[in-house]
Amino acid sequence: MIVDDNPGFRKVLRRVMRCYPFIEVVGEAGNGEMTIERVRTLAPDLVTVDVNLPGMDGFELARMLRKTHPGTRIIFITLNGNEACRQEASLMGCPYVTKSSLLEDLTPVMSELGND
Repeated sequence: MIVDDNPGFRKVLRRVMRCYPFIEVVGEAGNGEMTIERVRTLAPDLVTVDVNLPGMDGFELARMLRKTHPGTRIIFITLNGNEACRQEASLMGCPYVTKSSLLEDLTPVMSELGND
């Protein structure tokens, strides 16, 4: 599932995800509240989450998803490449990929998922 407030980026990421045969995008959301509702109904194995979302931020959303759907994997994909955000993602045990280097940073993460 793809979570980003930018519909254009969701479209791009959907196309990128088609490159990985073990990934099927089952849904999209533009904010945290919509994500919680859709995760409840769609039960995705993986959710890509933008850090900067309207309402609750991506880290808050990820903490909520960890409580309600502990088996769901989370990858942060964001414009914000600052070290504090990277560290927070790392503490949560989540990969952190910047949009500016999406293909370069996403490839090793997806390769690891494909080997599971």
